[in-house]
Amino acid sequence: MTDRRFFPGFWLTHFAVALLCGSGIGSSARAQEPVVAEPLPAEEAARTMLVPEGFQVTVFAGEPDVCQPIAFCIDDRGRLWVAEAYNYPHHGTKPGDRILIFTDTDGDGRFDQRTVFYDQLNYVTGIEVGFGGAWVMSPPYFYFIPDRDGDDRPDGPPEVLLDGFGNHANSHNLANGFAWGPDGWLYGTHGRTNWSVIGKPGTPAAERVRFDGGVYRYHPVRHVWEPYSDGSTNPWGIDWDDWGEAFVCNCVDPHLFHVIQGAHYEPWRNRQSSQFAYARIPSIADHLHFVGQSNVRDGLFSPAEDAAGGGHAHSGTMIYLGDNWPAHYRNMAFMHNIHGKRINNDLLRRQGSGYTATHGKDLLLSRDPWFMGVNLRYGPDGGVYATDWSDTGECHSVKNTHRETGRIYKITYGRPKQPALDLAALSDRELVQLQRHPNDWFVRHARRLLQERAARGQDLALARQDLLQMFASETSVPRQLRALWTLWVLNAASDEFLIEQLNHPSEYVRAWCVRLLCEGRSPSARARDRFQEIATTGHSAYERLWLASSLQRLPESERWPLAKALLAHAEDADDANLPLMIWYGIEPLVHTDAVRFVSLSRDAQIPLVRRHIARRVAELPNHDTALTAIIELMGTVREAAQRDLLEGALTGLEGRRSVRLPDNWPPIYRALQTAGDPAVRERALELALIFDDPTALETLRQEAADTQTPPAQRVRALRALVAKKPGDLETLLTGLIADAAVQSTALRGLAECSGKRVPEIIIEAYPTLLATTRPDAVQTLASRPAWALRLLDEVEAQRISRSDLSAFTARQLLNLKDERVTRRVNQLWGNVRTTAGEKARLIADYKKRLSAPQFLARGDRSAGRALYQQTCANCHKLFDAGGEIGPNITGSQRQNLDYLLENLIDPSGAVSRDFQMQIIETQAGRVITGLVVAESDAAVTIQTVNEKIVVPASEIATRTTSNVSMMPDGLLQKMTIEQVRDLIAYLSGNEQVPLKDPPSAESK
Repeated sequence: MTDRRFFPGFWLTHFAVALLCGSGIGSSARAQEPVVAEPLPAEEAARTMLVPEGFQVTVFAGEPDVCQPIAFCIDDRGRLWVAEAYNYPHHGTKPGDRILIFTDTDGDGRFDQRTVFYDQLNYVTGIEVGFGGAWVMSPPYFYFIPDRDGDDRPDGPPEVLLDGFGNHANSHNLANGFAWGPDGWLYGTHGRTNWSVIGKPGTPAAERVRFDGGVYRYHPVRHVWEPYSDGSTNPWGIDWDDWGEAFVCNCVDPHLFHVIQGAHYEPWRNRQSSQFAYARIPSIADHLHFVGQSNVRDGLFSPAEDAAGGGHAHSGTMIYLGDNWPAHYRNMAFMHNIHGKRINNDLLRRQGSGYTATHGKDLLLSRDPWFMGVNLRYGPDGGVYATDWSDTGECHSVKNTHRETGRIYKITYGRPKQPALDLAALSDRELVQLQRHPNDWFVRHARRLLQERAARGQDLALARQDLLQMFASETSVPRQLRALWTLWVLNAASDEFLIEQLNHPSEYVRAWCVRLLCEGRSPSARARDRFQEIATTGHSAYERLWLASSLQRLPESERWPLAKALLAHAEDADDANLPLMIWYGIEPLVHTDAVRFVSLSRDAQIPLVRRHIARRVAELPNHDTALTAIIELMGTVREAAQRDLLEGALTGLEGRRSVRLPDNWPPIYRALQTAGDPAVRERALELALIFDDPTALETLRQEAADTQTPPAQRVRALRALVAKKPGDLETLLTGLIADAAVQSTALRGLAECSGKRVPEIIIEAYPTLLATTRPDAVQTLASRPAWALRLLDEVEAQRISRSDLSAFTARQLLNLKDERVTRRVNQLWGNVRTTAGEKARLIADYKKRLSAPQFLARGDRSAGRALYQQTCANCHKLFDAGGEIGPNITGSQRQNLDYLLENLIDPSGAVSRDFQMQIIETQAGRVITGLVVAESDAAVTIQTVNEKIVVPASEIATRTTSNVSMMPDGLLQKMTIEQVRDLIAYLSGNEQVPLKDPPSAESK
């Protein structure tokens, strides 16, 4: 499987996202990967896997009996239900995806009975069973396929429960697998690229719910769907530990997240669902599983890569709670590392309100070059089933040439005998007893069966009595939690019972009672009073985390006192979760009562929340009253809080060059100017500038020009003046071009000006500019057609080196849409409108020339790095150098010559919607090209190759979305074949090399 998403054209416009996302990593001097025609035979693949002493791997099923196993689950009889994705990667094709049932009747670890349950699915990605049928995700549809008589044949056609699940953007980053949660809901994970607009069939567009990806859940009895958490690139697999905490692995680094209800996780990608989150909760992993030094896709691991974990693509989260593996594996996180051809092991431990994960020793390493793990689940004998997609190349392929392959392995410690079982035949009280079983597989299945019986209206009085007795008598907290969860799904945990347990000695039990009391979004007054007491006097950060999460489950009118109590804990200021979770819960209150919202920051001991409150208020379209309240508060709080409020207000006012002076500002400003903290004085001065204070304007002019003022302070002053855009800005900036301390800021700021002398002044100064600021000069000259023509004059006259024009600059020039500029850029770069046929011929020609014996081996990687610096490094990081407008390409398919050439020659071949460049033209004639990273009613923030620009919304004349890469065609055609060789050699290498000047194309 191959994917072009990590290379230049895509580099300049995309971050990599994928079904089992990631890509291989280069390891040797070779630039061409070996072609492996077929996988190891299944038995040999299992036999040669490296596992810890005492473990063994056997083949449960393999092709032709199973192919393309994209998802699976285990039913109450221990049988595997496997979803086969034959149609991947093509949406809208004819039905053909299947669900198979595999039975191991003799318990020897290999199936001996296979049943086709259903074979008319179109694009299956997830499956779970229960409540008399199969729950199937097949975007755009979420199905229930009934089999209430249990004869392994559908009772009728699939029932469409919901539709609108996204399949519009790509083949791989979308809604996928399922798992039953301890609370009785069916949980699912959902990639970010194919956002969904969800509703029951026939729901009007205005009544549908947009979901941008993350974790969601569906109640099997009440048939309610709701989002659970927002974000992460492409989560694939969710599981819970002994305390009911959920975890997902992400298919690109960062790879592991603790799932908190109501949380927002990176990436944002300018989605409205997370617009006012402002910041998002990070991964709990304190490590990455790759370092970028070897081609893990072919099992070629450097010692460093092998030690790190083998690659950055992950899938199939499993928290092991079985009873076959040695006890120390319990509550550890496991996930497939797809390119690493292994199973990673992360060690979970509590930290603050949540968790951290450290890298443990990998559990398994496959020697099969086709091994591509997808899912992991432990079964009734405690052994773990692992599915293998069995393919080559990228895990998020846009091709699928190996539909005939697939395996399911079983990983056990020793040789356990799987018991013959049918849990559905057990009595209610026997199912309750299974809540004490050491293997959580029995616990979960027994709980769900009891839930199903309760849903059918069966009398479960004895079961409830047994569960209450278990809860009261058990000393093990995990077992108490099992009893609690089962009581809950049986509707037997009353509010009175749950409120009473808020006094329980275990923080886990107390926190779960908070969560369950808020399930209906309307906890009683008594419950809310207890929440308040716990938030005020409690000592558990973990408990406060779930109180903070519960804010979003409370009516907005009831959130105020709890929020105030949570904000009083200074010890939570640096916690990874609590500041943001509190913020997510209170942000909607700005619309309820903005002044009261401001008052929350008065006694708040958490700086992040103070900043966000001020920012949110400042962003309001009609903010006068609330902004006045913020300013009034500045006069009454200590300096640390003043700094937070000022910083937040300045951020919220970005893009507004002028704001009406609040009546209470002058006396407050005078007081702020006497603050002992210089940061308070500086930020107050910047805010005064926005309020049109004439003394502030003059003071900032003096600061910017004063060479005795610290450089950082001068830069801040100059940036504030550029944002203000006073009438004399051009004069001020041109006078500072020669000043090294502020040269970059001055050159960037001149793009805001429109004077005819600006390009001449920059060009005249160009020979004396610092090497680090010349790109700023070039970008400014490329921002307007007339200036661009002068830039091209200088390049053609060889007074500005052609190498100073990056690929990004070339595309920026084309985006000016000026015929004269376009014609002259084409003369420099070649025809950027190369046809598909011409590109194919170019790729074949370069491949032939570069594949000549020993030709690539003679490549000068240091010269290649210099070429990379000129053409790609503005946007992308390789090893330790480069920009960040695009993804870090260290993990791309850098040793696949076909892949490199396709992306260098046809950079616009695949452009993800999430990373299409925006082209903004201002009313003053400036053209800006970049990625939109933030947007409000007042402004659009766009990241360009050299700076982040805040553009007032009122000054935008046109805004268009580009469907082409930032990198133009024709890059290689302007190089000699030796330069192309050097660039390829550098890109495909396994380590960084010193930088040196390459020979110019003209000198060859």
